[in-house]
Amino acid sequence: MRTRMLPALLVPALIASCNNTSVTADPLDLSFTATGTTQNYKPVQDAELSYTTQNTKLVIGTLKAGGTVDITMTAAQATSVTMRQLSDYAAAWKNGGCDISGLTVQDTTLRFTDRAMFNAAGGTPSVLYPQAVRKNADGTTTVERTGFWYAQKTGSMKGPVRCPGRPDVTYDINLQPGWNTTVHTLTTRPDGTITDDRIGQSRVTNTYDGPWYAYTVTNP
Repeated sequence: MRTRMLPALLVPALIASCNNTSVTADPLDLSFTATGTTQNYKPVQDAELSYTTQNTKLVIGTLKAGGTVDITMTAAQATSVTMRQLSDYAAAWKNGGCDISGLTVQDTTLRFTDRAMFNAAGGTPSVLYPQAVRKNADGTTTVERTGFWYAQKTGSMKGPVRCPGRPDVTYDINLQPGWNTTVHTLTTRPDGTITDDRIGQSRVTNTYDGPWYAYTVTNP
């Protein structure tokens, strides 16, 4: 009986395919990267980017001279400080006199930020937001600000929050384990009147690449 030998180059490939098992990364172990450029400010020198949570400063990246943003937030960093619950937000609103009767919450432990702090040239305290700004035909302005969430399990917040002295805010947030983004859409008239305020567009992702806007912090 004749035995046909496999070509020499094919044998290692077959062995490798037998030993190759697909490994899916745990979303709770991933890092989040945020990049882009500033739209309304061009720094003349590099600046450290950070945010403060639970009275702890977390350094997350660099605003480079010229306006390039380079941020990395690790899972270890996100969990290094006491984390919050979605229900903490609802409790704070209720304690502040807001009506949350139409709000439903599926709780999860999380870390959240939608900004990065830095000192501009001369040491001026400043804040950087990942957002797009759009001027509308009716004279209103719409800001769409991206929020970065790290959740330890599935969670959600849905419904209106009605607080005295301001328009309702509508939430439609769905979080999955690991990193997520949402978009806070705020539309205002030239006199500052809010016509639309909602947070939604949940997305499971560990990247953001888009526009950033810088502002001076008037009361640091």
